[in-house]
Amino acid sequence: MSQNQPLVSVLVPICNVEKYLDECLSSLQNQTLKDIEIICINDGSTDSSLEIINGFASEDPRFVVIDKPNSGYGDSMLSLIHISEPTRH
Repeated sequence: MSQNQPLVSVLVPICNVEKYLDECLSSLQNQTLKDIEIICINDGSTDSSLEIINGFASEDPRFVVIDKPNSGYGDSMLSLIHISEPTRH
């Protein structure tokens, strides 16, 4: 594993969950394991979810934000898996 690649990738699919999002992302931010990346994919939210995610990302470089049109949970998770997979040689 390279020095630039985090030990753990946490995948967070998000769609219109502003009510719960701050608690979720705060919990991830406060984990004792610091060698993580938190990949948040906003799946076309129409509430303030994207603004909440961007707030965390502006304060903590471990947060990665992906914003895309709504395509459903399954498609979002596949996108996240492909993004988080390490390159294999």
